[in-house]
Amino acid sequence: MEKQDATGTWKKGFGHHPMLAHADHGQDGTGEHLAALLRPGNAGSNTAADHVTTLDLALEQIPAALREPDRRGRVPVLVRTDSGGASHAFTDHITGHGMEFSIGANLENFDTVGALAALPPQAWRRAVQSDGLPRKGAWVAEATRLVDLSTWPPGTRLILRKEHPHPGAQLRITDTDGNRVTGFLTTTRGGRITELESRHRRRARQEDRIRNAKDTGLRNLPFHDTAKNRVWMLVCALAGDLIAWTQRLALTGPHRTAEPKRLRLQVFAVAARLVRTARRRWLRISRDWPWAQEITDAHQRQLGRERPVRPVELADVSVGERPRDRAHGGGCACSAERDVHAAVPHSVDILDAVRARDHGRDQCHHLRGRVGAAAVVRVEDADRLTGQFGQAASLGQS
Repeated sequence: MEKQDATGTWKKGFGHHPMLAHADHGQDGTGEHLAALLRPGNAGSNTAADHVTTLDLALEQIPAALREPDRRGRVPVLVRTDSGGASHAFTDHITGHGMEFSIGANLENFDTVGALAALPPQAWRRAVQSDGLPRKGAWVAEATRLVDLSTWPPGTRLILRKEHPHPGAQLRITDTDGNRVTGFLTTTRGGRITELESRHRRRARQEDRIRNAKDTGLRNLPFHDTAKNRVWMLVCALAGDLIAWTQRLALTGPHRTAEPKRLRLQVFAVAARLVRTARRRWLRISRDWPWAQEITDAHQRQLGRERPVRPVELADVSVGERPRDRAHGGGCACSAERDVHAAVPHSVDILDAVRARDHGRDQCHHLRGRVGAAAVVRVEDADRLTGQFGQAASLGQS
């Protein structure tokens, strides 16, 4: 029996076409779910109304102080999307709220051929990677004055990028000189175009967020009714949030950015025993577990303890927890959370992921904690959440 709202998709598949929103913790972190919109499989990738709805739901999860405009009426939020978000209604909505955007451009809507012909060779700059090093075989140039941008919000800029195509890639009719040409629109004033282009490409972290969501139970929707599938998606999102918050508040090193599969193997599925003795509880981890010390350090960091925990006999690594600490809700954990938040670069990304097979939740509204001092909102089109039924969404499995 076909699932409710499952229809044919524009990629000749069958299922749903959801739009998701995630918070991005930057290069040194992962991300958390903010909002989602479950749509039929035949929903468009550039439907402005759906982009606006998902963005508004995601913005509600950002602390109100970060959404307040400054004296110039600007809000420290950057909306990043692929070309699916390149609609006048959506960009007008963004700028109407005082935010900036960085959106992939549909170059067929501009005189790209004329702009490329008018650009002098010295206008092109070598593209840079996320670490600031030059990227081989890629260049960027600004073409704002060479195309008509009068119908876009004031201050919109068009930045082009050309690069050697990857092996096996097919060139389009708009590509010239054997190079793949892409571009994006942005309202950010000033800044080096190479840095703006690198910032726009970092929206590709959405692929990691989607892959992580699939690993925490979002690979497939198990129910027929849309309402039940929304609940399933909410549970999966909460599992992803627990992982993201644990990584941000407690874990360090490789585990801070590790994906659920690795965390499940090295941290969540560790063999241990919970021992009660002398009115205390001890988590006894095998002395042979390679990551036992990392688990203990994360637990102490979460509780805000600076002194080492006394080990239990026959256990190399132990984690102690007093009953009163648990009863008080972990007062020390609050101070540890504040310390960790102060040391983490503050950024929030909203990603708009679109179309998955049997995926969804219409307006997934989660309770959200602190997300940082500046917001970066990203709405991306990701039609990749397809596949078979995955793991149940729980922290122990994710």
